[in-house]
Amino acid sequence: MKKSELMSETDLINRGVEILLRDLGAMETVRFLAIRHTDRIESVRCHRKWQTTLEKEAFFDAVFGHDARNQSGPLRRTRSG
Repeated sequence: MKKSELMSETDLINRGVEILLRDLGAMETVRFLAIRHTDRIESVRCHRKWQTTLEKEAFFDAVFGHDARNQSGPLRRTRSG
């Protein structure tokens, strides 16, 4: 295979797993593949923590503009509780 050719995603995954299994063994390959899942859970916790400190009105004003709350249409916000 030439350096400029790309493998299909399936071939890339298969080759990567084969290399991991060969060089790390089954147990360490499983641990390696699980690392990303752990990071995902941590990012969700981080996002939820950020949401608890979020000032909703200020955030919407920054994203949609102060006048967006007075417009009709899909960006119109309604006040809830």
